[in-house]
Order: sequence, then C-alpha cells, then structure tokens
Amino acid sequence: MNKRALLGLCLALLLPIGSYLILQYFSNQAVDMPRHYLLDTVVTRVEKGKVINDSVWHTTANIQLVNQLGDTVSLYDRPGKIIVADFFFTSCGGICPRLTTNMALLQQSFLRGGNTRKKVDSSIVQFVSFTVDPERDSPTVLKAYADRFGVNHDNWWMLTGERK
Repeated sequence: MNKRALLGLCLALLLPIGSYLILQYFSNQAVDMPRHYLLDTVVTRVEKGKVINDSVWHTTANIQLVNQLGDTVSLYDRPGKIIVADFFFTSCGGICPRLTTNMALLQQSFLRGGNTRKKVDSSIVQFVSFTVDPERDSPTVLKAYADRFGVNHDNWWMLTGERK
C-alpha cells in the first residue's frame, strides 16, 4: 500500500472519529430541551377514595369577533379542533402576504391530504387569522383579502372586532 492510500485511509477513519469525540465533549454543556409541552398546572383531586392527577393546559377566553363573512363567531364555536392562528393586517406590504400565502398552502394541504396517501380529515383543523388593524379591516375588506388568496371560508376565519 502506498503512502497516499495510507494517508487517505487514516483521514477517512480519523475525521469521523475526531468529529464524534469533539461533539461528545461539547454536548455535555448542551441544554436539554423538553420533548413535550409543559403543563400550566397539574390538579390533584380525590374521587371515590382514589387520587387522580389531571393535566390543565393553557386556555383562552371565549372571545367573540366577526369573521370575513360578517358572522359573529367565538373561539369555542369549534370544539375539539386544532387551531392554527396568526396575526396580520390587510394593508401590510411586508410579511403578511407571504404569511397568508403559506397559511393558504397549509390549508390546501389538509384538503388534499398532505403528502400521505391516506386522506387527512380537514375538519380537524380551524385556521384563524386575527387582524391587528380592526379600524381598517372590516369584514368586507377581510373577505376581499381572503378571496385574493383563495381562502376556503369553511375552516378559515379572518377575524376583526373591537381593538380592546
């Protein structure tokens, strides 16, 4: 075996092993992130002599706002649904149109079934966009904005209401 081949073999072995050892050394100082959502609280109660621990997740108030169709809706109108929410305003020239385009693509992926062969039930997701400029974003303005992006109004609300 010539010197070049021997040098190449040493590099092929030592480079991955050296990288692994360096990674191991520095990973001892890494912060271990939890691999699950953190609960707000855990409530312990006693029922029929048994101690029961129950999880309490963060909840929001049942606020009522007006959607792009002019209907008054509340966040609790669609129980059991996963809510995908964002904040925007229709006169935004920066990130808002890109965000709305990405949300529309996400909505379409649920309608098509995503990348899987199995059909995904689009009724499990409720898309909600809150305007941060309710003075300008009336329901008719929101409807025109939603139609511009091809929003399916069945499971995507663009909401406006009192600023407070």
